[in-house]
Amino acid sequence: MTIRNFSNEDMPYIQTIVDGLHPKWFDDGAVKNIPFDINFQKAYVADVDSKVVGFISIRSQDGKPYIGWLGVDIRSHRSGIGKALVAHVQDLLVAAGANTLRVETVVEQDPPDGSYDLTVKFYKSCGFAIEHVEERKTADGFKFSMGTMIKELGS
Repeated sequence: MTIRNFSNEDMPYIQTIVDGLHPKWFDDGAVKNIPFDINFQKAYVADVDSKVVGFISIRSQDGKPYIGWLGVDIRSHRSGIGKALVAHVQDLLVAAGANTLRVETVVEQDPPDGSYDLTVKFYKSCGFAIEHVEERKTADGFKFSMGTMIKELGS
């Protein structure tokens, strides 16, 4: 596996990954926003045998680095690709002098479907901890908790 900078030629592969993760991990808003966001965030792809099987983007908010988007082809889940992508951006951030990395994700929802339990478990396995939780509710009554998870870098 090679992790390299995103290029515009990767977008069809990323769209296929996103579509495969919809609606369990990516909602309609994510499907719409990822192709736009990834062009304005710093993005990387995981390439296996000349095929993009995962992607990650990073963004900055108030001088703090965040994971913008992370997706791995559903057929390649639990193969280490997601962890390798996270490790790659961590190394880049440490080299740039950053000491933390954050990610915002749903940490709880009602009714539960288990998908975000796996997301939180994944980030915890990468060394992230929940820093902050905010309760939210959509116009149609769907309740969820949006969490910010943080990892101390260089430790």
